[in-house]
Amino acid sequence: GDHRDLHSFPTRRSSDLNKSIYIYIDLEGLCMWITHLYLSENKQLVENWDSNQLYLSQLVNLQAIDLSKNSISNLSPGTFRPLVDLQEVYFGNNNLPVLPMDIFINNTKLEYIDLQFNHIQEFKISIFSHLNSLKYQRCAICPFWD
Repeated sequence: GDHRDLHSFPTRRSSDLNKSIYIYIDLEGLCMWITHLYLSENKQLVENWDSNQLYLSQLVNLQAIDLSKNSISNLSPGTFRPLVDLQEVYFGNNNLPVLPMDIFINNTKLEYIDLQFNHIQEFKISIFSHLNSLKYQRCAICPFWD
C-alpha cells in the first residue's frame, strides 16, 4: 500500500496527504513545522479517528486543516483547542451530527470554516460569536438557534 510518513516532507510547511491510504504520525517528532495539512478523502484517517484527533490537536503551529470528505461522525470538543493559530477549517462532506459548543473556543484567528454537507440539524450560532476574524463560513445548516 501507499505509506506516507509526515516526516517525508522536511522542506515543506504544507503537507498534502489527500487520498492517502495510510498516514503515520510519529509522536516524538510530531512535525511541529506543519502549518497546513490536507487530509481530504483519507480512508485511514477515519479508521483511526479517535487516535488521529489526539495527534492533530498536538500540531500546535497548524494554520489550515482540510478534513473534508472523510465520513467523520464525531468531533471531540478538544480537537482544535490547542491550535491557537488555526485560520482555516475545512470539514465539509462528513457525517457530523452535532457541533460541540466549545469546538472553536481557543481558535480566535479563524477566518474560514466550511461545515457544509454534514448531518448537523441545528446548533447555537453563538459557537461563532467570539471569532472576530471570521470572514467566511459555509454551514448550510438550518435552523440556527440561541
